This record gives sequence, structure tokens and C-alpha cells, in this order.
Amino acid sequence: VPDCRPTRPCLRRRPIVAWSASGISKSKNDPEFETAREIFVRLAQKSPFELHLFGVRRRRHFRDFVKPIQQAGIRVKCYGWLSYPQFIRRLRRASVGMQIISPKNRQSQAKSFGKILAYLAADVAVVCSNRGEHPYFFRHGQNGMLATEIDEWVESLYELLTIAELRQRVVDEAADDFRRLLSTRAATDQVEQVLNRVIKENRPNAKSEEESAA
Repeated sequence: VPDCRPTRPCLRRRPIVAWSASGISKSKNDPEFETAREIFVRLAQKSPFELHLFGVRRRRHFRDFVKPIQQAGIRVKCYGWLSYPQFIRRLRRASVGMQIISPKNRQSQAKSFGKILAYLAADVAVVCSNRGEHPYFFRHGQNGMLATEIDEWVESLYELLTIAELRQRVVDEAADDFRRLLSTRAATDQVEQVLNRVIKENRPNAKSEEESAA
């Protein structure tokens, strides 16, 4: 968790969608690529935005993916591998970040919460798949957006891009939850509670004391 929030609030940022696309299969038929491309093309029909792709190792692998998006009038900017501080600084330009988990892509299903943590650290509003760990943290419309169908993705991104007050409210709620639930302090407190419970349950005569108290 960063020591302080970014100086530029999400409310005042340009309509930029960030997607950390690293680790995705290079196949043209990759289901995650196809889903993301359809989302971006359909979103372009509703509202102008700029797309920032992160983790692009070889740009030629993204040409087929990017071409229909650019033809829809969307400016696309690609970033290669960045250090974590560099990644956060670039993300702080974005309004919305997305994380897709495709049920048809094993590599996609193995995604961790790491990239979402970067979005949260950069005060970027999050739209993510309603799968995996995501629904355990995000509450749709409150601290983020959860989506399954293409229409849900497009509508969630559209709302956050075009309604600045909603975007800022979502970001603020997510920042509070980030510190309350996912900070080092929060994790330390949770581990301490577990350890104390284990110690208590395995303390000599613990069972007999409990039986006597009963």
C-alpha cells in the first residue's frame, strides 16, 4: 500500500483504459485476446478513449490484436516490461484498469491479484472478471465493477469513463478497502489472529480447561 494517494485524482484523468496484457498466449485465436478486442471495439462505438497496453514484449505479436481497435478510432499505446515503480507511475495516467480471466484459457485462469494491486495503488478504477479472487474483494458498483458477459464489460467501462464522480467514488472506496484488508498491517493482524488461535487450541490442558468451563 503506498504511503500517500496520487496527486492527480482519478476524477481529473483523461479517458484512458489500462490493460496489463503480459503473459497472454501469442496465438491469434487466444480467447482472452478475442474477448478484450471485442470489448474495446464495442466500447469505441459508445465513447472515445485511449488504450494503454502493458507488458508487450514483441509488438509484432500484437499487430493483429490492435489493428481492429485502431480502425475503430482508438489510439493504442504499448509499453514493454517496466519496473514496478515505473508501472505505477504510468498507471497513474489511466482512469480505468481491466483484468480479464478467461474460462477458456488456463494461463488466464492462473492469474493472481498482483496486477489489480497495482491498479489499486495507482488509484485506477477497476473492472474485472467476476471470477477467481475478484468477487471476494470487489463489490460491484461500490469499490469496482465485476463483469462476465461482453455487454457487462462494455457498460461498466463506459460508466467509469464517462461519469467522473462515479469513478472517483469507486476509487476512494477501493482505496479504503485496500488499506483495511490488503495492507501489510492488515495481513499481519490476520496472521496473528490465526497463530493465536492455533496456539490456544494446542496449548497443554486446553481441552480440559474448556471442558471444565463448560
